[in-house]
Amino acid sequence: MRSEEFLRWYRVMEDLLEARLPAEGRRHASVVMDYLETEDAQPFRERLDLCREIRNLLSHSANPDGSAVIEPSEAVVASLKAIVEHIREPMRAEVFMTRRQDLMTARGDYYALRLMRDMEARGFSHVPVLSDERVVGVFSVSTVFSQLAREGELNISEKTRISLFSRSLRVDRHASERFQFAPAGITHAEVSALFERRPAKRKRLAAVFITDTGDEDGALLGMITPWDLLAAKPNADAAV
Repeated sequence: MRSEEFLRWYRVMEDLLEARLPAEGRRHASVVMDYLETEDAQPFRERLDLCREIRNLLSHSANPDGSAVIEPSEAVVASLKAIVEHIREPMRAEVFMTRRQDLMTARGDYYALRLMRDMEARGFSHVPVLSDERVVGVFSVSTVFSQLAREGELNISEKTRISLFSRSLRVDRHASERFQFAPAGITHAEVSALFERRPAKRKRLAAVFITDTGDEDGALLGMITPWDLLAAKPNADAAV
């Protein structure tokens, strides 16, 4: 019966969450309720809350003959399985990031106008500037704006190299945006939280760079933008 299969999967989910969430930090008697309040559960919150209600009905109510009061649909069971698989193996950055080999990158001796034209033609808004595979800056519209604001004028020719923008290229010098570094093991939910958190007076997060060490001293493995997050957003309803 599907009701029995549903309850088996629900118990598997509870066991996984018991192992993941420390007992001392919990606020509810139900570990599922605690999980519902985490960033990781955000994509599944509505579907998981439905599963929780179904589980309560199956566990605490029954017809006079002892049979289940409801029978979960195949779609609901499939959705619960998808949630269990996500909890068992959360989606990590290495799966949904744009990999280094697919990124448009530059070096300090690249010609600025040629790079701008390539960016426009290929639809890239941010280009990591590398030195020995490390990110030493980002070339973007913000870079040009910052340089113009600082210098008052810009004289750019076909021979101008992006090293001209060296001060404005640095990841900590962009006027309206900021960047962060993270390891390949960071989860989709953790990256989402980075983009969603914007303390007062802080610049928006434009991209997260994934490196082999998790910091700016490491070799670039890939980059994550809000578009990458949306394209890879986990969704239990996809199984429905």
